[in-house]
Amino acid sequence: MSGKIMDFYNWARPWRERFGIWHGLKIAMVMRKALWSLPANSEVVVKVPGISKPITLRAGTSDPEVFMQIFKELQADFPISGEPRVIVDAGANIGLASVVFAHRFPQAEILALEIDRQNFELLRRNTADYPNVKAVLKGLWSKKTDIFVTNPGAESWAFQVSEQSVSDGRSISALGVKDILEEYSYARIDLLKIDIEGSEYEVFKDGVDDWIDRVGMLAIEVHDRFRPGCTEAIRRALQPYGFIESNWAEYLLFTRDE
Repeated sequence: MSGKIMDFYNWARPWRERFGIWHGLKIAMVMRKALWSLPANSEVVVKVPGISKPITLRAGTSDPEVFMQIFKELQADFPISGEPRVIVDAGANIGLASVVFAHRFPQAEILALEIDRQNFELLRRNTADYPNVKAVLKGLWSKKTDIFVTNPGAESWAFQVSEQSVSDGRSISALGVKDILEEYSYARIDLLKIDIEGSEYEVFKDGVDDWIDRVGMLAIEVHDRFRPGCTEAIRRALQPYGFIESNWAEYLLFTRDE
């Protein structure tokens, strides 16, 4: 076996271990091309064992990294007690976590929120065949408002936002958790997954009393490097409500002490 082939075979080891030799090598080949060979933003299609529909990614972007987080590192496979009926995926990116949730919990209604229009287009396409996923071009904030991306040149998984007092062509609608409960007529959100690049600070800095009793579990990727104090604000807000904190990959998990 030549050196290059051996290098690839070794690089593909996590995929082989995860999906078997045949499927693992096929996925690894697509990932290698998407990461380093294909022109930026060219589309690749990946078939993942156990996932009913192929997944579309953009080469030369953060999409392959997101794919590896979800399907190699299993970041969306954290333990969830019971069978959630309502899941909110805030910061859904291109929809890969929502796809995993749709397979894990086919009876759940999944609301996938994304702020970037290009990400949203892939989110919509990647979840189009899952009737239990509703993709919405909106963000999560502390209240109903308009927000805009403050770093439009960032990688597609790293967009940060700020509140905007006047809606314009750049702005995106955002909702607070209480607004989501009211607008979509949810009695309860069983799982609230949050990956919103520092805006979690805004979600938890005040007003949590208005909605936290109607949320069962939270999975939050914190971004203190973007907004210092995120983790502290979340812990301070949730401390009175009997949540137990644990870790899974890059997420802080907060589950009820029941």
